[in-house]
Amino acid sequence: MQLANHIEKFYDGGVDVVALTVDDPGRNEAMRRRWDLPFPIVSDPGGDTYLRPMGLWNPDERGGIGVPAVVVLDQDSHEIGRIVSRDFADRPPELSSVIALTAAAGLPPIAHRTSWADNTEPLEHPGAFRTDAFGTYFRAIQFATQALSSRLTDPDDIAEAKAMQTMCAEFLSERNTRRQD
Repeated sequence: MQLANHIEKFYDGGVDVVALTVDDPGRNEAMRRRWDLPFPIVSDPGGDTYLRPMGLWNPDERGGIGVPAVVVLDQDSHEIGRIVSRDFADRPPELSSVIALTAAAGLPPIAHRTSWADNTEPLEHPGAFRTDAFGTYFRAIQFATQALSSRLTDPDDIAEAKAMQTMCAEFLSERNTRRQD
């Protein structure tokens, strides 16, 4: 949602936004519509087209899945920089880091997003994350990590739990911003 809420900052930095997933096109389109996302979500089942060639494939999770990451490419598809998460629960860092990566590219602004999208009927899809479940999901993670952090003794583990709580708080804040727009 951060990408959607701040899409103009990316356009100003000369960067278009496209999300890649291993999910089927119907689910992706249902997610895009359900969350009113201003960018396409492109399906790459098996990761052969984009995720594996970019080194963003985790074969050990659920039979293979993309690694959460933000990759900035220039208009000629040359990689300028990337921020890669450790696992599915570790999402790319706060928006300021992504915008700094984009700004460092020095690309000319773009006026609009490209028209790159799957031709998929936006049918309701049972696997699309429901907006009404978002708050419950991230509040539960936030609460659980808070409870667990009180039992931890290693400072690194405590810091990791606090980072997860902060990430959840940021996601919930962005969701609230998105709901007000």
